[in-house]
Amino acid sequence: MKIKEIIRNHVRSGKIPGISVGLIKNSNIEFFNYGVMERDSDFVPNENTVYEIASVSKTFTSILLAILQKERLLDKDDSISKYVPELAKIPGLKKITLYHLATHTSGLPNLPTKLIIFNLLGLLRPSIAYHELSQFTKSDLIRFFSKSRLKTEPGTEWHYSNGTVGLLGHIFERVTNSSYEDLVKSKICGPLGMKDTGINLLESHKNQMASGHSYFGKKIHHWVAPAIEGAAGLYSTTSNLIKFLGANLGLIDTRISPELQYCHSTRFVPKLSYFMKNMMIPYLGVEFDEMALGWWVLKRNNREILFHDGGTAGFSSFIGIEPAKNSGVVILANKLSRLTHKLGMKLLKENF
Repeated sequence: MKIKEIIRNHVRSGKIPGISVGLIKNSNIEFFNYGVMERDSDFVPNENTVYEIASVSKTFTSILLAILQKERLLDKDDSISKYVPELAKIPGLKKITLYHLATHTSGLPNLPTKLIIFNLLGLLRPSIAYHELSQFTKSDLIRFFSKSRLKTEPGTEWHYSNGTVGLLGHIFERVTNSSYEDLVKSKICGPLGMKDTGINLLESHKNQMASGHSYFGKKIHHWVAPAIEGAAGLYSTTSNLIKFLGANLGLIDTRISPELQYCHSTRFVPKLSYFMKNMMIPYLGVEFDEMALGWWVLKRNNREILFHDGGTAGFSSFIGIEPAKNSGVVILANKLSRLTHKLGMKLLKENF
């Protein structure tokens, strides 16, 4: 089946208003765009259309961890007690490292139950979920963790957490006296020439921004999540993320290439919690065998794919690379849909 037909079928079956796809193989780059930037409009997306990239942001946060470690501003094995003394009353706090935050193995909970419930209700009433999350600050996040107990011994069990990666991004801000967005722009986007990636929309981006649509197709407001910017706060374009994948594949040489490769090679085999193994992972339809730093790793038939995906209440995203074949895929859609992940994996596995 041809690439255009594969993409078109996924768009139709998922009733996705608009989608932008970027493919890279060796030095060849292709872009495919279908649908509209907003339901009931005539504006067609392109490789410069801006989308929320949700949890794909976590790959950027892990790269920042590697960069700041190289700059000797911190070490991934540092205890978080060194940077967040407000959490001193948590039993076992000194055992939690920055690496544990990045890899979902800290033992800390995800987010307050109230926010998780509102996030689920967001499928029906996304405006409610967005309001609650937009009011939840970094101080609120630290206050929540300060009253929490560890669910598991740090470093022993994997449980996906937006909260801990959000906390890691805030620690970077404390260490550098810079905002998370400025760190991403100066230390990652700058070297890679990614001018259309950030958190706060520039005036020049407003006409390029796709409108988000809920799972049921209703237009919704854009994502604002100050407490978890490091976990899910970035926006970007397929043209920018293709540069990101090209650098991760080693096809583009940059000053941060060693840190990108460090993130790929820093691996562990996660011990999944019962909930993640038997409920969440099957629901999400995500398969993986190892965790790299910021990436999930799938190993099948002597092939290895590194990927991450994400979703807000109005957008879904996927990035993936197969280093042995110098190939990569980025998919951005303006609707919450699991089909984005399935399409990305299909394109990678079929190697275009």
